[in-house]
Amino acid sequence: MLSSPTAIQSFRFSTALLAPRERGPALHALRELGILPIEPLPDLRSHMAIAKRILPGVAIMSGTLDGVRQGGTRFGGGAGDDVFFGVNLTGESTARQGGRELNMRSGDAGFFVGAESDVCITRPTPVRFVGLRVPLKTLAPLVANPSDAGMRVVPREARPLQIWAPR
Repeated sequence: MLSSPTAIQSFRFSTALLAPRERGPALHALRELGILPIEPLPDLRSHMAIAKRILPGVAIMSGTLDGVRQGGTRFGGGAGDDVFFGVNLTGESTARQGGRELNMRSGDAGFFVGAESDVCITRPTPVRFVGLRVPLKTLAPLVANPSDAGMRVVPREARPLQIWAPR
């Protein structure tokens, strides 16, 4: 569950200045400290450059990821359900939740409802992305049965995603 900060919090991290052998341990440290649920994929060279902002009621993360797995462990303020919406600006990702799997191509978005530990996104090749995380209880009054939305791909051709399309 997303905590409710009283002020804007921000976090930036990049592996750009780390030697390749130092990147895996740095990503493990982020995970172990509860900062970000991320880990390197075996036998791949990992890279990460992200910015994360936590505002009252929403978290926004953007950047590039390569050779990593994201999610799969509870982090943050509790065990509640959240809504996750992420757009692959470039690159491809595979998401897993509750025994289901979906593939997101460049320009596609993923929509997930559930506890953070239920969602795992694998990014074996470079992906540039932007993602939002909102507590389910925030959207519940605005959307009929938001928890029934589950896991979905919003294809890049969908009109709402055209704001991300290059001109």
